[in-house]
Amino acid sequence: MTDPAYIAIYNDIRKKIETNSWQVGQKLPSERELAKVYNVSRMTLRQAIQFLVRNGLLIRRVGAGTFVASKKIQEKMEGVTGFSELIRAQGKVPSLKTVSFVEGIPNDTEKQILNLSAKEKIVRIERIRFGDKSPICFEIAAVPMSFIDGSKKEEVTNSLYSTIKKNSGCQIGRAEQTVTAVLSNEKISRYLEIPRASAILKLQQVSYLDDDRPFELVIAQYVGDRFEFYLERRNTF
Repeated sequence: MTDPAYIAIYNDIRKKIETNSWQVGQKLPSERELAKVYNVSRMTLRQAIQFLVRNGLLIRRVGAGTFVASKKIQEKMEGVTGFSELIRAQGKVPSLKTVSFVEGIPNDTEKQILNLSAKEKIVRIERIRFGDKSPICFEIAAVPMSFIDGSKKEEVTNSLYSTIKKNSGCQIGRAEQTVTAVLSNEKISRYLEIPRASAILKLQQVSYLDDDRPFELVIAQYVGDRFEFYLERRNTF
């Protein structure tokens, strides 16, 4: 049994994208033109395009047309990787903008998660993370002062994990992550340069050293069409 016509079109366009015949950011011909190329009705052609959009290969821009989507940054939900290292591994240039860097008293949640006493202080850092100058996420990180005391602000904001490893004498260990789908508010939309109420991924991550001490609580909000998490599962039977 042969595949439906729209599946054949989907596979052909996907191959063009994967082989760079159609490159990231390139605008597609109109649906009318593509329907003629594939010798199908516009309805059939539209089914293929919608399938490609749903799978993140194409992106529609209102009033502009349909374009080849940029490859999403991927984070495997296993272990702990610094954002800069993750971006570089995807062949992109990482950068960041520090919105605020404030020393203060932890709230009840931070005390509990980071195992802090009432007298201990934290640094709360708000940052916008970029890949190739495109905003990827806005994050708020809470870090106990004991892990970064004596370090310069620039050192902490530019490479937190390297600073933590140097000051603690330990390696970065595991992380506990929770991901939920939410809608962006006005502040997040402005920071990430997306329309208000856009679909975003909200991540809460607690990071631990290899001696199992928690050193960071992060709440990060990622642009849904620029970033994705993936999970690799191994059968144990």
